[in-house]
Amino acid sequence: MTTTRTIRGPQARPGYTFLRPGYTFLELLATLGIILILLAVLTPVFLQTRNDARRTGCASNLSQIGIAVHLYAQDYSGALPPANDALGATMPQIKNYGVLTCPMDLDPQSARMNALQSVQPGVAPYSSYRVRGGLSTDDDPMTALARDRQPWHNGANVLYLDGRVEWISRSRLKSIPMPGE
Repeated sequence: MTTTRTIRGPQARPGYTFLRPGYTFLELLATLGIILILLAVLTPVFLQTRNDARRTGCASNLSQIGIAVHLYAQDYSGALPPANDALGATMPQIKNYGVLTCPMDLDPQSARMNALQSVQPGVAPYSSYRVRGGLSTDDDPMTALARDRQPWHNGANVLYLDGRVEWISRSRLKSIPMPGE
């Protein structure tokens, strides 16, 4: 931006203006300060939004696992997969093995393992979720069917037998029994 400045004082000639290209140092400092303040204010908001999106991705994956478990139950007269192989039994119903890996999973190899592993029917690949087996569709709908393997930040997603997925705080998570705990 070119600014026009009139020189005053003993050096000034009548009608003479001094043209100088660019911004002053103070203008640049003020602009930089404003940008840094906006960045400092918005960075935590963007990080929280990214974590919320990952948590929603985990909830979506658990919902898909719940659909696969209920499809299995339709094929087996209402019986859910057995306790010793809850996910392995549902492999024919799960077409995209990416749903077995939570976006918030701390193990970056798990997604690659699921993508590269040729899954045999009845053999469960690595999963970011704990799934309870040995239940029936006649059990209490408020029974927890699956949840995140590791609690993230303040809690974890929990899949209930009725297909609902809910975010549960760490304090309430201890009251939900899951295998291997």
